[in-house]
Amino acid sequence: MTTLRSASWRGRMVIITIALMSIIPFGLAWYYVRHPELIHKTSNYGTLILPPRPFDYASLRSLATRPADGLAELEGRWVLLQIAIDPCREACAKAMYKTHQVWLMLNQEMPRVKRLLLLSPKTPPEEVEALLRQDGALLAADTPEPLLRTLSEAAGKLPDQGMVMLLDPRANLILRYDEGFDPYKMLKDLKHLLRASRIG
Repeated sequence: MTTLRSASWRGRMVIITIALMSIIPFGLAWYYVRHPELIHKTSNYGTLILPPRPFDYASLRSLATRPADGLAELEGRWVLLQIAIDPCREACAKAMYKTHQVWLMLNQEMPRVKRLLLLSPKTPPEEVEALLRQDGALLAADTPEPLLRTLSEAAGKLPDQGMVMLLDPRANLILRYDEGFDPYKMLKDLKHLLRASRIG
């Protein structure tokens, strides 16, 4: 009788264990879907933008002075987006230099990443020309007011000159890097995303 009870108890424990092994992964998956910041908090250097914000490339007006500088090549690519609403000064220039170095360090992955500088529509054409002359890989566009609101909502504040945001190939703002960011840590983020992604 004792042996039968013991066998029955062991049988129940096996069934309960199997049930828990099936339920726990689903429970954890559900929890992390509700709290994705817990997954990314330690893996990304940049600040995660939650939820990701869609970015409308169609609202941009190119400030390029050369025909090859069209914005169409941004579609389907990873984009390092820098915002310089006021004239591009020291913080802006430092961030531009850092993103250029990060882009160069991507080596064979460089074609998958573009860099875009958003300027005020009031920026003088000669200043735009000077910026593009300094950096042949840079694309420039003006910043319409609705787009600036979207960027401010994504950043949680009015973007400053040294801030850089990352767009995924589906044109979603996903990461933010504040002024003074470490380019090597940004590079690590980018390499991780490029390895993990089959698009862009």
